Order: sequence, then structure tokens, then C-alpha cells
Amino acid sequence: MLKYCTDDRKVLDLEGLPLLPLAGGLWVDFSREHASHRFLVSEFIFKVLRYSNEGLIDIGINRDLVSRFRDSKTDYNNIYDPDGVEPELFKGVFWTYITVPVSSSRIKGVYQSSYYEDKPIPTHTMPQPQDGTFPTNEWIADFWLMTQNIRKEAKVEFIQSMRGLHLLPINRHQLAPLDAKMPVVYMDQANNEREPTLGSFFTVLDEQFEYRVLRNGFNITSKNAFNYMLEISDAVRILKVTATVPIERRQGLEQEHCQVVCDYMARWLSLDSVLDQLELSALRSLPIYRMYSDSTFAPLLHPKGEKVNWGVAFKFSRAENPWLPVTIKLLEDNQQMGKHLIQILGVPTVDESKYWFKILFNLKSYATDMWDTMLEQFCQKYHSYVHSKEHNFNFLSNLEFVRTAGPDSTKTGPRRSPMSTVNLSLSPYYLDHECVFPAGVYTSAALSSVLTELGMRATIDASFIIDRVQVLSADTKQGETGKRDTALMALYSQLNQFFTKPFLSPQMQKILGALPWILAKSTNAEDYRLYSPNECRPQGDTVLVGSQMPLAKFNFSNDLMLDCLGWNTPPPLENVLAHFHTLIDRAKTFTPSEAEFKAIYWYLMNRISDSMSLSSVKKSLSGKAWILINGTLHTANRVALNITSYDLSPHFVQIASQGLDPLFLAMGVRKEVQQQDLEEIIKLISEQYGPAGKLSDEDVQLVLKLLRGVASVQYTWSSSTLILTSDNQLRRIGEVVCDDRRGHGSIKDTWSGDDEASGYTFVHSGITRTMAEDLKIP
Repeated sequence: MLKYCTDDRKVLDLEGLPLLPLAGGLWVDFSREHASHRFLVSEFIFKVLRYSNEGLIDIGINRDLVSRFRDSKTDYNNIYDPDGVEPELFKGVFWTYITVPVSSSRIKGVYQSSYYEDKPIPTHTMPQPQDGTFPTNEWIADFWLMTQNIRKEAKVEFIQSMRGLHLLPINRHQLAPLDAKMPVVYMDQANNEREPTLGSFFTVLDEQFEYRVLRNGFNITSKNAFNYMLEISDAVRILKVTATVPIERRQGLEQEHCQVVCDYMARWLSLDSVLDQLELSALRSLPIYRMYSDSTFAPLLHPKGEKVNWGVAFKFSRAENPWLPVTIKLLEDNQQMGKHLIQILGVPTVDESKYWFKILFNLKSYATDMWDTMLEQFCQKYHSYVHSKEHNFNFLSNLEFVRTAGPDSTKTGPRRSPMSTVNLSLSPYYLDHECVFPAGVYTSAALSSVLTELGMRATIDASFIIDRVQVLSADTKQGETGKRDTALMALYSQLNQFFTKPFLSPQMQKILGALPWILAKSTNAEDYRLYSPNECRPQGDTVLVGSQMPLAKFNFSNDLMLDCLGWNTPPPLENVLAHFHTLIDRAKTFTPSEAEFKAIYWYLMNRISDSMSLSSVKKSLSGKAWILINGTLHTANRVALNITSYDLSPHFVQIASQGLDPLFLAMGVRKEVQQQDLEEIIKLISEQYGPAGKLSDEDVQLVLKLLRGVASVQYTWSSSTLILTSDNQLRRIGEVVCDDRRGHGSIKDTWSGDDEASGYTFVHSGITRTMAEDLKIP
């Protein structure tokens, strides 16, 4: 009937006739009044709106008939075309074309009543009914097929109107809402065949991250779902959606899955990508960076938000340097994400110089049994590291890492800094307990060279001398005196050979002059002891102070050294005088040494120009027999520089001229024997015998000798002069006479008879005429 009625194209005549087929089997009147509620739609729309098909013209009743409803010049598949031309036949008299608001309202209504059960629309995914109720897989496929046939401008409006509805089928029989913040990820099958990394990553997204991925069998893309769908090769947007995955799930991946994610990001995340903070955080949270420690994958973002300092090893590996820095976490060099780490995430590179700086700066954080291997490894390339402008390794000079031992390596010591260690070549100057010498690996040529550059003592300089003097002078350890003495003797030898002005400083002069560091021994001591330079003297002063001051064991010859010790100046006067007294006392038992006495004479000779020194010498030697002449000591008042040819000993002796005349004269030695000197001796002899005493033969000979001396000097007659008489007595010169009966020769030769009978007291026959004349005897 309807076909017949439309054959003549008199459409208006149909009004009122119940010949218009609607969905659901209804036939209604052709009515202009109800035209706004009658909709002629495409097959795609008809299928999608089958759950809300009120007013839809049944386009499936007869294809030929329906084709008459349509204008062949109009694309009825594009149902939302405001610029479309209505069919000339009907001109929309009895129906209209469905609009976006109407169709979206119908779809939403079905969802609200059939799927959401009139509850608020949830934002999370929802299970899709498996009992064939709405929405079925078929319906969802029809829905998206319909969108493919909508003109783009209308499509945008339509899809936006569907926002929030669960229209996206995902795995595990779930439906995801249209949510731009959590788009459903899909994969272009062409890409999957060409890029296997995409398929593997798609699986990880689905199974490990449990993220929303498009269910297999559906063809929904961003072309028709816009930003509600995400193509898997878009790595930047993938990062953004990854941020929605719980961090525990992201970071709990097995290593094989980490490798998949790493492969994906390395391939698809462009180095030119500009990421926002959310995307950067997501990238850091992925366990796709190989750790330096064990080559496993790990994230850069700590799950608890703790801050971690990261660095990428640059041109070295753990095979070479197995230790892990404590202030930075290292990532492997040459890893897939290496460039991304540096260029996108800004993780700094760590070259070997920086690596070793961080290791050694925190050396005490590592077990000490690791140190030696560490330092041995470091020193192999030390000279390439120290030229780094970024890191200064000077701190190593004071870092206590060097294993040490004593000079003979039998005693081990604590770890020391290079500045407090000493090259083994200097061991002769150290004691056994001084563990300052590198031991173990530190004795190698390479490490020794580095230690020297870091301040290890390897040469003898002023500071070395000061240190050794201070240490050795303070050493009192039992059983080490022999080693100490050996060390000191070695030090003396060095000083004697190399001591020059550059060594000498006020500090050194003060220390060398004040500390007891000179091995010396007193005459009566068994062992050498330590003395300060002013407490002892060099060996050359033995003849001057040998019994009073300790004498140095080492014989210094360096003039500057002697000056520094104060030994180029004479020893103290009081010590020399005390030693001189010892020599004088010893001469009573032993034959005195002329060389020893002469040395002291010369010392005294150089001191008498000072009045105070002269006074001290005189006081010390007053009454002492101290002048050695022919093995016998004499007092100064019995010695003369010049005596007549007569021998006046023991009362007067002559000392040979030795250039010491000023000393002897200053000390009371006569330049020559005077008359009064001789007469004084005769007077003393007279007092011994009394007024009438007769002299012994020995004294007779002595007096005659003295009278010859009196006669030989520049004689002045004096009434007090005593003359020896013929009866061996002493009388004043005025009481005696010469016998004028004398002839040639002595008085004895010319006289015979009794003196008493003559009434005169005649001189002794030993007095010759010449002597009598010289003495002016009458």
C-alpha cells in the first residue's frame, strides 16, 4: 500500500494514513503535527539506538521503500549535517533528522536506566554484563562503527557529549569511561608487526600495570574517540597515564618486565621530548635504569619519596671499580636509557675522577679491610685524576688510610695520613716503635710515588731535623737506647755533612740549643746519655773540661753546626777551672800531661783580658801549685820568667817562654828573680834554725846557691842581708867580714886557723872573693 501511494509522488496525500512504519513494529499516521518526533536515521544510528528507538522510522522494513524516503543526493549516513539538503520528495514534512543532543540523550538514558541502574555515573571501570544485557559487545562495536561515519565537526560534539559513559571495552571484561585523564590505550596492529616492543609493552600495561587497554577484537582509535583513546607509541602521553598506576605496582615489576618497559621507553620516548613535572616524575618512577651495583633495573624515584642523589657512570664499570659511593647512587654506563637520563632527567654523569673523589672522601664509611685494594686501584690512575679542575684530592694528605709499620717492619702501627708517614729510606733516623713507614701495598713504587706527592716525608729538611730532635730527645723507652743512639748518630752525620744556612731558623736554633739531644758521656760514666748542647762539650774540649762536663760522642766538624750548638765559643770558665783543679790534684799521684796543662794555660790566657775572669782565676788558683815545669807543679810566687844562670830550685824555677808570658805575669809569676826574693828565702831558713842554729849541710848548700843568686842580680846593699858564716850560721852582713889573708881563689883556700881566736866572724868558705865583692862584704 505504501509503495503504491508513493508511486505518484503525491506525498501530501498520505497525511492521516497509518502507513508510517516505526521501529518495534508500529504503524502510525503520516502526520505533520508529529514530524518533530519522527526520525529517519542511517542504519548505523538505527542499530545504536535500538534500545531507545521511539519515533525511529523502521528502515529495515523494505529497502526499496526506505530508499524513496531518502534523497540520492544526500549522505544520510552523516546524520548530523546541519547544511544537508532535505529530500525533495518529502521535504521533511512528516519526519526530521536526529540531532546530537537527542541521540546522546537517548544513549545516556539507556545507560542510566539499564547499566547504572539510575545511580550516579561512576568514574572507575565497571564490569561488562556477560548475560547479554546492555551494553553488549555487539552494541559497543555498533556504537563506534557509527562514530566512524559521522562528519568530524559533528563527531567532536557527539563524543564530547558522551564523556563519562562506559563505552570503552578493556580487558578482564571491564568497561572504561570516556576519561581524557585516563585514556584507554590501543595498539595499531601495523605498528605491532613492525615494532615488537609495542606489543610487549602493551602486555605489561595490561597485565602488570593493570591499566586500561583496549580489548582485543575492537577497532576503536583516537580518530573516532579522540583524546579518550591513546595510541601506545605516544610515549609522552603513556608517561602521563603511567602516573595513575599505583607506584607500588610500577616499581614491583619483575626484571623481565622492567626490560620490556625499558625497551619501549628507549625506543619511543624522543630525546627532544619536553615533559612536565608529572611526566618527569612518572619517568623517574619506572624501574628501567640499570644500577651500577648489580646491573638490575631500578627506579630513580624512591617509593617513600626519599631524596636520592643519582649519577651515571661515565666510561667505567663496576668490573674495574666495584665499590659503591655512599653519597650518590650510581647507574651503569652504556645503558639503554643513558641519554634519556642525562638529557631529559638531568642526571649528572660521574667520571672516574668524581667517582674516586666521592669514594675516598667518605673512605671511613667502608670496612678498613677494603681500603688497601681501593687505594691501590686509585693510585694506578692517580695522575690522571689530580688534574681534574672539578675535584681537589688534597684532602688525602691528611686522610689516615696508609697502613704503617716500624723501621724493620716487625711492628705494625695504626693507619696514618700521607703527611705523617715517612719514606723507608729515612728509617735509620727512627726508633723501632715509631710505626710511620708505609707497609703492605703502600710500599709499591706506584703508591710510594703518590704518597710522596701527598706529603709523605722523603727528604731531610729543616722540619725533619726539628721533628727528629724533638722525638729522639724525648725518648725514654726501655730497651731502645741502642736504637736511639744509632738514630742520633745517623742524624749527627747528616747534619755534619749537609747543615747549611737554609736549615737554620730561629725555631731550629732554639730547639737545637735547648733540647737534650746530644749523646755525651762524663769521664766516670759508663754509658752515654742525652744532654743539651750547653750541658756538654765537643770531644776537642776534653783537655779543658773532661772531668767536669760530658763530652759528645760524635765529633762535629761542620763550622756552622758548631756555631749553632755554641761550641765555637770556649767552655765556661768555672768548668775549666774545676777541671784544672782535678788535673792539679791528680798530679800528686800521676805524672801530669804537659799538653793538658798547656791547653788550659792557653784557655786562661784568652780570658785574662776580662778583669772579672782574671779575678776568678786568681781566686781559684791562689796558693795552688799549678805551673808545670819539668814534670813538677809550682806556685806562681816561686816561678820566674828569667833566672840567672844559677839553679835556685826548689825555691825558684824558671819557665821557658811559650808565648804565655802575659798569663804567668798576670797570675804573679816574676819576670825575673829580685834580690828581696832570694833574701826572703834565706830569712825563712834562718827562722827555722834560730839565732844560734847551725845549718845542715843541705841548707848550707841552698843558702850558698841563694847568695850566688843575690850576687848575680842587680844588688843593693842592705844591712838586713843575711850571710852564711864559716861556722854554718847566718849573720847580718854587717857582722861578718872577709879574711884579708886570702889569696887567689876562695876564702877557704887562703885561710887556716881558729876564727874565734881572731875576734871576727868570717864568711863561709863557699863564698868566693867575687861573690863577696858583689855582695859588698867588708
